[in-house]
Amino acid sequence: MRQSLVLPSLATVCLLALIAGSIQADTADCTEYGVLLRDDFEASPARKSPDNRQWSETHGVVVNNTCSSRGVLAGKSAVFNGRYRRTLVTRDLASDVITAVRLDAISCFSFSGSVIAQLSYSTNGGIDYRQAKNFTVSSFGSSMVYELPSFPNDAYVRIRLREVSLFTGIADYHTWEVDNFVVYGKPPLSLATDFDTVAACNEGLTWIGSSVQPSDDGNALIFTSSTSPSSSKERVASTVPINLDSSVPLGSGKRQIIFAHDFSSSTTFGRSSSWKAISGGVITASRCAAYGTDDQAFFSGTSSRFIETNPLDLEHADKLDFWIVIGGSGCRYASYNGEDISVEYALENNPSSYIRMHLLEHNMYTKPQLVSVRLPFLARTSRTTIRWRQTYDNSEWSLNHVVISGVHPTEFSSFPAEFSSSTTFGSFSYWAAISGGQVSSRPDCFAYGSGYQAFFYQSGPRFIKTQPLDLRNIETVTFWIVIGGSGCEVAESVNKSVVVEYAYHSSNFRIIEFLKNDGYQNNQYAEVFLPLEARTASTTIRWRQLQHDGYWNDEWSINNIRFTGSVIPVIEQFSADFTSSTTFGSQSLWARISGGSVTDAAKCRAYGVNQAFFSQSEERFIQTQPLDLRSAAYLHFRIAFGGGCEPADSGESVVVEYSSSQNSTFIVMYTVEPHVTSVSVLLPLSARTASTAIRWRQMKHSGKNLDEWSLNHITFTRPSNFPSYFSSSTAFGESGLYWSAISGGNVSDSYHHPCRAYGYGYQAFFDQSSPRYIRTQALDLQSVRAISFWIVLGGSGCGTATTQESIVVEYWAPQYSTFRPLQYLSYNSYQSPQEVEVALPIAAQAASTTIQWRQLSNRGSGLAQWALNNIKFILDVNFPSNFTASLQNQSWASISGGFITSSSSCYAFGGPGSYQAFFSGWQDRYIATQPLDLRKAEELVFWIVLGIDGCNSASFDESVVVEYASLPLNFKTMLTVYRRWPSRLQIPLPLDAQTPSTVIRWRQLAFSSGGDAEWAINGVYFVAEVIGRFSESFPSDFSASTTFGDFSNWAELSGGTITEHSHCHSYGTYQAFFSSNRYRERYIRTQPLDLRKMKELTFWFVLGSGGSCNSAERGESVVVEFATSAQNHSFTTMNQLGYNAYKVSKLVKVALPAEAKTASTAIQWRQLSHSGSNDKWSINHVAFIPEVLLGKNFPSDFSEAITFGQLSEWGSISGGSITSTAKCNAYGVYQAFFNQSGVRSIQTQPLDLTETELLIFWIIIGGGQCDPAEGGESVVVEYTHSNRANFALLLTLVYNAYRSSRPVTIKLPSDARKRATVIRWRQLKHSNRGLDEWALNHVAFSSGGREKFLQFDLIMEKSAQDVSSYDINLEYSVDLGQKWQPVVTACNPTTSLQCKTMMPFSVYKSVLFHSWARIQIKLDDAVISSRTQFRYKQPSFSSTANWAIDNVYIGNSCPGDCSGHGKCIITAVGKAQSVVCGGNDDGRACTFPFFFNGIQYYSCIVRGREHPWCATTSNYDTDRRWGYCECGTCQCDSGHSGVLCNVSLHENPTYLRETFETGFSSSKWSWIGGGLIGTLCGVISAGNAAVFYTGRSRLLQTVDLDLTAFSPELEFSFKYSSDRRCSVSLARTTNYVALQFSTDGGRTWSRLGILSENKPRAIYSLSGAQTNSTRLRWFQAYARGFDLDVWAVDDVYINSVYDRRRQPFFDSFDPMNNAFWTFHPGSSMQPHCSSLFSSLYFSNFFSTTRRYLSTSRFRFSASTTVQFEIVVDCGGQNMSSSTSVELQYSRGNDVWTLLDSGCQPARGCSRGGYRSSSIYRSGSMSNWTRVTIPFSQTQLPYSYFYQNIQLRWLASSGGVAFGWAIGNVYIGNSCPNFCSGHGRCTTNVQCLCDSGYSGYQCSQSATYKPFEIKERFDGKYSRLDAFSVIESAKVSNECGYLSSGNSLVFGEEGERGHEIERQPLQLHSIYPQVLWKRVLTPNGRSVFYKWWSNLEKFGKCRGPF
Repeated sequence: MRQSLVLPSLATVCLLALIAGSIQADTADCTEYGVLLRDDFEASPARKSPDNRQWSETHGVVVNNTCSSRGVLAGKSAVFNGRYRRTLVTRDLASDVITAVRLDAISCFSFSGSVIAQLSYSTNGGIDYRQAKNFTVSSFGSSMVYELPSFPNDAYVRIRLREVSLFTGIADYHTWEVDNFVVYGKPPLSLATDFDTVAACNEGLTWIGSSVQPSDDGNALIFTSSTSPSSSKERVASTVPINLDSSVPLGSGKRQIIFAHDFSSSTTFGRSSSWKAISGGVITASRCAAYGTDDQAFFSGTSSRFIETNPLDLEHADKLDFWIVIGGSGCRYASYNGEDISVEYALENNPSSYIRMHLLEHNMYTKPQLVSVRLPFLARTSRTTIRWRQTYDNSEWSLNHVVISGVHPTEFSSFPAEFSSSTTFGSFSYWAAISGGQVSSRPDCFAYGSGYQAFFYQSGPRFIKTQPLDLRNIETVTFWIVIGGSGCEVAESVNKSVVVEYAYHSSNFRIIEFLKNDGYQNNQYAEVFLPLEARTASTTIRWRQLQHDGYWNDEWSINNIRFTGSVIPVIEQFSADFTSSTTFGSQSLWARISGGSVTDAAKCRAYGVNQAFFSQSEERFIQTQPLDLRSAAYLHFRIAFGGGCEPADSGESVVVEYSSSQNSTFIVMYTVEPHVTSVSVLLPLSARTASTAIRWRQMKHSGKNLDEWSLNHITFTRPSNFPSYFSSSTAFGESGLYWSAISGGNVSDSYHHPCRAYGYGYQAFFDQSSPRYIRTQALDLQSVRAISFWIVLGGSGCGTATTQESIVVEYWAPQYSTFRPLQYLSYNSYQSPQEVEVALPIAAQAASTTIQWRQLSNRGSGLAQWALNNIKFILDVNFPSNFTASLQNQSWASISGGFITSSSSCYAFGGPGSYQAFFSGWQDRYIATQPLDLRKAEELVFWIVLGIDGCNSASFDESVVVEYASLPLNFKTMLTVYRRWPSRLQIPLPLDAQTPSTVIRWRQLAFSSGGDAEWAINGVYFVAEVIGRFSESFPSDFSASTTFGDFSNWAELSGGTITEHSHCHSYGTYQAFFSSNRYRERYIRTQPLDLRKMKELTFWFVLGSGGSCNSAERGESVVVEFATSAQNHSFTTMNQLGYNAYKVSKLVKVALPAEAKTASTAIQWRQLSHSGSNDKWSINHVAFIPEVLLGKNFPSDFSEAITFGQLSEWGSISGGSITSTAKCNAYGVYQAFFNQSGVRSIQTQPLDLTETELLIFWIIIGGGQCDPAEGGESVVVEYTHSNRANFALLLTLVYNAYRSSRPVTIKLPSDARKRATVIRWRQLKHSNRGLDEWALNHVAFSSGGREKFLQFDLIMEKSAQDVSSYDINLEYSVDLGQKWQPVVTACNPTTSLQCKTMMPFSVYKSVLFHSWARIQIKLDDAVISSRTQFRYKQPSFSSTANWAIDNVYIGNSCPGDCSGHGKCIITAVGKAQSVVCGGNDDGRACTFPFFFNGIQYYSCIVRGREHPWCATTSNYDTDRRWGYCECGTCQCDSGHSGVLCNVSLHENPTYLRETFETGFSSSKWSWIGGGLIGTLCGVISAGNAAVFYTGRSRLLQTVDLDLTAFSPELEFSFKYSSDRRCSVSLARTTNYVALQFSTDGGRTWSRLGILSENKPRAIYSLSGAQTNSTRLRWFQAYARGFDLDVWAVDDVYINSVYDRRRQPFFDSFDPMNNAFWTFHPGSSMQPHCSSLFSSLYFSNFFSTTRRYLSTSRFRFSASTTVQFEIVVDCGGQNMSSSTSVELQYSRGNDVWTLLDSGCQPARGCSRGGYRSSSIYRSGSMSNWTRVTIPFSQTQLPYSYFYQNIQLRWLASSGGVAFGWAIGNVYIGNSCPNFCSGHGRCTTNVQCLCDSGYSGYQCSQSATYKPFEIKERFDGKYSRLDAFSVIESAKVSNECGYLSSGNSLVFGEEGERGHEIERQPLQLHSIYPQVLWKRVLTPNGRSVFYKWWSNLEKFGKCRGPF
């Protein structure tokens, strides 16, 4: 795009315009843009008639500007001033596209009379006209819009405008004018123009005060004083109407209105009205009108405020529109969140339970605005109530013009059930094609009736298929069929059968039903249930015969095909509770009731209020309609006997029965005894059908009012599979789905256990002294023949076990009172991990079996430990696991190229002597099973060896595939096995392999010859799907059995009780009711719950409802809180339930914040205060609502919290892990990093990708520090619908193409865009662990850009006055220009988290647009209509308030919105591979040529549709796949490429450092608004700062940065004030500064924080902004004006936090490594103090107040060392205490601490012993000195280790001028022995030795060392040069005599007690003699002075002195 700061300004643009002149377009022909006629009369000469190309008749009308002085109409107009006749008639206009007329009109003079004008139309050439509308023309000016009716397609229409109030004979009397006359046609789908080639109608725009003129990049639409008529008071550019609503058929022009209401005095409420009730408001002329000026629904009352409709039929509605204003425009202002307005809906079955669908924030609607709300699918029923509700009543608001609209689908009942003589096939029929047959009245066999049939008897493929049909509301397809019977030639084999198939968005048909050849020899009725995947808006159904033997053979017929709607409800629709509106019969889910009724007056209650209560004399039962229970596992219900009911006796139980045979035969599945209240029933497999009725029936009773019972709360739940492995989320007890108890052990991570059962990860581990066992819940093991598991007991790492410490595996079934043994595991047989298989006896193969592992005894904690893991249940399919010599063919169907043998040297499993299936022959090599019943199988397990370990070698191509097929045999591959050691493989079975008749086959693809590439298999079995005990995620309702504590989901209750006698009733029977005295705190708290997949908390609540419940007062509200800490005491408030807002029971919905969605979150309800027994409240019906896993909600980035499995979006990972220490980074901090052995792959859970078009991710393969991949080691991206099997290829990522991190965008094929699609990344092969590594991150799914989108470029005059009237307002209209609204709803990024727009209010201020900027806006629902117009409006202007727009695009958004690095353009019509939009194949490419109606086309066509379209397959006539050609595609900016323009072609800076000393640099800052460089706010950090004080919006924005390395952070200093002096703090939140970042080129912004106070040093993590193209900005949306709300920024630093544990840092300053250092004022790079190396030198002449060198932040550990060389005051010229440099550290916020204060012997040095401080003074550091500091030996607290810190070398500022320098800085892991002090560390953590030293530790010296040092310090032997450092000491006797003569006395300024560093000595058994004396300093401090005296050589120690 145009770069903001380098291309010409608007002044240059305007100069170009003046030189070239303006470009004008011919506006006569505008049909392409939805305009049939438009005339602004500017092109007509003055005082002449209007243009005759536009107008066929003109009488008494001339072009002039008579009324221009009024400034309402700009330029010339059509002046109606004739004496006798004033008429204007259009030319003939096409009737098939005309839709509406719009014009502006004004009366030129004020007078008492009125001008009445009339609009009329003619369809017969003007012979006669039909009146359309009369309207009054006023002197104030107005717009008139009229929507025309539909006309015959072959007619032409003329529009006539005339005056009907003309005072005849007086010219110029009552003159009036018309301008901007427009006749609209069918609106275009989009609009795009760059103004470079101005076509008809100026490419869809009109304008006032501008012209198209040359700019710096082609043409632009420019608004200058030279282009603006003097009569204009505003400048406007507006578009034609555009059809942005894809649900509205083109040409219809509008949606179907279902409900519309403008309030008026006649509006009523009650049963006879559409409106049910209003409270706290009235219908009146409001002082703040939402819409119009007449009556509104106005709310200002003090009572509860709401307005609600009566139930409305919204089945076909999808959109609710209304106008609203809250606290503005004359209404009392709203000030807090309680005054937000909730838009809600309620359904007929629960009319008092409202569900929020939209929230109107009070501060967003202070001006009247149109609001559009998409109705949720659940709200689209035949009886839905809508309500607007405000909680608090301080403000005022108005509502009006409520419209509900939708698009009615084609009625499906019109599908012709039976064939007839008029049945046709093709474009104009429901039937697409027939092949191999015909519609005949004389078939050989009749399927139904005796009339026409579809009869199939010909050669060639035989099928019949429908056109694409809308089956979204269809459950079943029924038909009659006959195959090979009843007169038809017999179909003899199964291959002659017929299949029913479906397809959508592709030609890939999938089988729904198999109609076997011998099952339909007589004409039969067939019913096929459509799978969810087939219920789409465009599904084709096909009947196809698999094979036949030709003409007149294997015949069949079909007829009477019907599609039926939701006649069989799914389990989610089943209503749990009975209500007063529960009905029975065909329109209800309940079929019949006998002997009872639904009542709220039951004598005993099962649950809630209404019950099904049975007390009458008839037979007592209740029965459902047939239900679809295919996905159900359990039935749950509540039942009550006794209590208030007459008790039942023996034999009077209730049985639960089911029938799946049209209610003819019921089978008992459970008997409810009279003492039972809550029941969960496992549904038998035979009950899980698509049409199962459930019945509760009392076996007998003694008569009326005897043996009574009640029933309620019936629910069905789905199954889930037993988890093989333990995990951190494994639960036990009530919350455990599969495990009931564990004792003497726990589930823990085996990584730290030497006692390990299976692999690494979590296991059940037993080491405690209490009884040791683990027990499952009751499981359904009816189809299980054995259980397998891995176990270890005693042995290495587990402690020795004895005989008494063996383990027994047991089971319990309902018929037994105790556990019964299954297998004894001896103490000495499992000392190494082993897999055990235990056969289950028949008694254990039951529907409710518990398994237990139990150790017989243990000697105590830590002894005889054992571990358990990898539990599998093996399916009973009559299939032997291992081969034997007597293997029969009942299990195996065939074997070829191999045989069963025990003499092979090639063993898969079992070892020598065991039987294998061994393959070595010449024939095709395969082995296949018989058809097996695998409906309950989950995995296939087998052992295999191929081409190794005794088998002759196999190449890559000689692989073995594992395949499956169901009849007819069409094998599909599950797995490919390459050369492999004996291995045990587990393969998840695809869904379509889990059939009653599945064949499994192992087959070798190729082999060279017999005896080559040998292989063997053995140990084959199937793992069963085992369903665990049902466990609700949370109990909804309280009951008499509710408990608190360890064995309940509720932890604690205070100040209340669980009771059914509450004074305040919230919901149901029992409540948690709070009424304690004032000394007892009131709260209720849950246990920690797993809320990771929950989105919302709901409950019913009432507080202070009056009466005996008492009213609550202010301050006595209840808060809802959450805590995630282990102690559950640090609670955070989520919601406050106001004291006066819940006087009646209400359903409360609380959205869970992200912080609350953890695996262990406690929820608490707590009353803030109360007045004793008053202020009572109650709560009930608590539930958590889960999130829906959609591809579009997929989490983009990996993190430390990512998990795999059932609770995650990710399914599994293999050969890699999620880590922040990957050797190569794809994106961000954490990666999925693959470097391990074994298969390397990662895959998602099944995702709903039906609304997804693009898969986007970042990947790096063998780049960075990763080992490079080689040929064949590429990564493939695959997908499947069948959950982890049978994957199809999406893309191959070639191994050498991703050596650097790159984004990848994959356009998903339609076959991958399904409801349950799994995506997998897999490396084809690799060499081994640590080789061929790769990393993946930032995985996201995109809709591909089919939302609606507005884009344009804007520039504004820099010198324009910053006043609001000069701003540019971007507005839209959905009523042809009658009302205009801002495109973007007002929002402030400092007060709203949702505010991500570029500018607030769609208002653009000149201070921010001095250079060209691209603006991109995703359009909200309110803007979307079938005729939306947009306009740019400048309310007033001056000669300097000029501006221009360019590159306008409106329509379908481009893919990814071009990532902010490209512009949307419309693809050229007719080009191959143009991406289509709309139609039924959105996002696909045109296919040329294609057939349409038998004709071949090579470009887009208009035939049959209103706009150019193309087919997306080669034959539209058969496939009917199409889309419109005019769609948006991305044209990338320079430096970017890719479909989404998200691939950067150049390297962005990896860091940014700015001190603002030399102004704003264009290499660092892309956008500056309202700021300059200086010290207006004083010195912020040092020197100048960026100060922002001009304009009403202010902005500082960086260039794009590459932040992909490690952990990026932002640091800066900030000052904020309300005035220019920066001295006064500010409390107005609306004027704060938002800190934001964007990863899509500035298209959207995410909030980092709000800056509202001074920050000496602010630090923000950028972990969520890690892309290679991230920009940041400081944005003040609102400032009060010049010199107000001022802020300043200084010392900005953006860089990565380096992990010095992995990557050491070294800087020799030759040159300086800028990426690691933040700031170093006053420095230069040069040699200093006689050094031979470069250093960073800080001059003693620099005048800044602070001289320092600071690092960026880095992460360190206990092994990190900092090493550097330093010189302070070279030569010691200024020795004093202030001549020093301190090494400090900071953890953030500009707080610095000395790294180490050193440690003297008197202090008792515990870390590192005696050491120096990190203060470096002149004297000891006057020459170059190397300093080495191990962090572990400093005073840094251990708690800081492994965190981020920053180092700083800071020179003292005591007024003494001195220079200092630093060089050779190293930070990283310690080198060996710190290089012995004779070398420095290098980046490879090795020593670079000083001259004269060698060895890896630099410990070997090549120079002479003296053998002794003797020094008495008395001058006699004085050789002080033998000491390398003497600091703060002198030779004297001022402290007395230690031995004799002088001593070395330490008493000078500086560090004292510093150890004297000696020159190197060769010392062997030498002990230096050291004498000490302790003295007291003048200030009383006790200090050690250290003397060295008589230092001589001694052979040994001769005792103390």
